[in-house]
Amino acid sequence: MNREFVLFHVREAAEELARTVKEIEADPEYDSGQFLIAVQHAYHHVNSAWNGQDLPELRAGNLTDPLWNRLGEFPDAFPLMRVP
Repeated sequence: MNREFVLFHVREAAEELARTVKEIEADPEYDSGQFLIAVQHAYHHVNSAWNGQDLPELRAGNLTDPLWNRLGEFPDAFPLMRVP
């Protein structure tokens, strides 16, 4: 596992979620448009961590735009948790 890459993206996602919680708690006018942007940002980092975990040459600062886009996509073969 590319621990450095995974940790960077998981930390970024956690920071975004913590910021989002604070903003929702503090701002009664916080709306679904702001929430969409926050969730997109968090998902991008979680997806990048997952999709890039086994690519040892990856570093957060050296991605091309196409690779950045591909890493941020929701994984096709990701097993979702489901209630039986």
